[in-house]
Amino acid sequence: MGIKENITFDEALKIASERKAPIDIYTEYDNAYVFGFSGDEGYIGGAGHTPVVVMKEDGRITTMPEYVYSGAGNVIKELVRI
Repeated sequence: MGIKENITFDEALKIASERKAPIDIYTEYDNAYVFGFSGDEGYIGGAGHTPVVVMKEDGRITTMPEYVYSGAGNVIKELVRI
């Protein structure tokens, strides 16, 4: 059995776009992509205004708190505009 490669940025963006729109920024970690919308910054209220985390290993979506509590990876690129 071969080694499974991580999902690509484009695949992760497609997955995140199914959960959140619009998306105009992302941060890449060594094990995940975190997608968000710059207009959500400082918003208080949750639902629909939180980042979407897509795990590179399998494309699984998780919440930002769950990702942070489970031990977020190392930042590769931070707050890049799409």
